[in-house]
Amino acid sequence: MSAAPFQYGLHVVGPTHNRRAPVKWAPLLIAAAGVHAPFDPTKEQYVSAFRFDGALPTHLKTRGGSTAGFAGSVWSPVLHFDLDAAADLAPALEAGRRLVGAVLARYGAVAENDLGIFYSGGRSVHVEVPLLHRPEPGPTFHATARRLAAQLARIAGVDAVPGVTFDAGNYDRVRLWRLVNSRHAKSGLHKVRLDTDELMHLSAEGIRKLATEPRPYAPIDPSFDPDTVLAEDWHTAEQAATAAASATPPTAPPERLNRATLDFIREGAVVGDRHRLLFSAAANLGEFDCSPQLAAALLMPSALDSGLSPGEALRQIECGLKHLTSAPESGVPG
Repeated sequence: MSAAPFQYGLHVVGPTHNRRAPVKWAPLLIAAAGVHAPFDPTKEQYVSAFRFDGALPTHLKTRGGSTAGFAGSVWSPVLHFDLDAAADLAPALEAGRRLVGAVLARYGAVAENDLGIFYSGGRSVHVEVPLLHRPEPGPTFHATARRLAAQLARIAGVDAVPGVTFDAGNYDRVRLWRLVNSRHAKSGLHKVRLDTDELMHLSAEGIRKLATEPRPYAPIDPSFDPDTVLAEDWHTAEQAATAAASATPPTAPPERLNRATLDFIREGAVVGDRHRLLFSAAANLGEFDCSPQLAAALLMPSALDSGLSPGEALRQIECGLKHLTSAPESGVPG
């Protein structure tokens, strides 16, 4: 299957529960990278991590704009990683250094300039590794990406960095990815591109200083000279993903709560985010058939600590649980 038709992405302006609109993926990325119209760097924005063909716009039309139940083929020119630290940026930087070092050591055809390295504006480092062998799109592409990313994270020792874990939930078909140069709503900083030297040598404070303003750059596609080891690693992951898909019902529930839900239960949220994050956490709990009573028991303490009244909190929890039938995945890296 050719990747040429896979031109579409999902674009969200504002919080992640806002409308997900189909968009031509490449023009959006070029505008965001170059910080030119119609991209607005002052706003929180997201784009899907994977690309879609015409099946996605058709699905959205037939499902009233919802991505729920989409099981079509996806594709990406890169393998993406979200290295998210629980409390501070410094561990995420260390994890990023380990991952970049491991990727460059394992895949000789991947050059430093080929890697996409980004600070999310929060507590995360995002890394994008070019898939130099151009794997074909398919219905298990996202699952193959998940398996290969997990393998590379293990090789790099990402989980050995205290406070950092590899999040397998970042590889759902319709998962959102923070758009480069957009503004992080909580920190006020921007997601910015870093070069390898900046990642390797700057402190967390130095990285944050770089993110006070957008950092325009011109996206350049790497030369797609196949790397034998990368191609073999992908093929091995693809075989495992295909076998798992044939043995697992497509309606299998998610493996675990997303990070945003866990963060809300543990830390609550600030005034500007508390309604949105409580709603999102309730919707995520609903994916596990969580009862209203259990959802309230899990979420109410943090909701009240965040300043919501009991009535406000219960309404958000109820709306989030009811939203499950039409809502897409709510977790977002970074």
